[in-house]
Amino acid sequence: MKSLLTIIFCLFALSTCNLAYADDAQDSIAHQERYTTDELTAHSAIYLELFGSGILYSLNYDYRFADFFAVRAGLEYIPLTSNNGDASLSVSLFAIPLMAYYLLNYNSVNLELGVGATIFTGNISLSIKNSGISGNSSGVMPVGDIGFRFEPKTGGFMFKIAYTPFLETIHQIIPFGFAFGYAF
Repeated sequence: MKSLLTIIFCLFALSTCNLAYADDAQDSIAHQERYTTDELTAHSAIYLELFGSGILYSLNYDYRFADFFAVRAGLEYIPLTSNNGDASLSVSLFAIPLMAYYLLNYNSVNLELGVGATIFTGNISLSIKNSGISGNSSGVMPVGDIGFRFEPKTGGFMFKIAYTPFLETIHQIIPFGFAFGYAF
């Protein structure tokens, strides 16, 4: 009889604990539903990318059409001038990186796979003792992108790091990009 009462008491205690745990679990789920969302509300981002598909840096605007697809456009301008008595050197580079991304995401963490192009134009002039040479070049360089992106779906600080090789036989100093900015 004593063992039967012990078994009944244990079953009652377990069922009471289970009901209390279920109530806590329901409260926790309700709290998460109120304060988190899986819905994408921050479709835009502005960020600075160092190296990457811009040669040295680029200022970028990124737009997400859906959880899994984004496009980006950026600008880069580099003016360099050096004057040393009889010699002077002037170099300028203007670039526009354009990219499209497929994003595999889990909440704010994304694996990005991208393809695009960097449109560029550059000028150089060198003069030594009243004689000089100059030249310019322009073109389009195809670019790939495989990277990690942290971007909250509801907005806020975002950053990314990516392997961004130019897809032509051009010597790229650093084939990686590092970016940080703000999603809204």
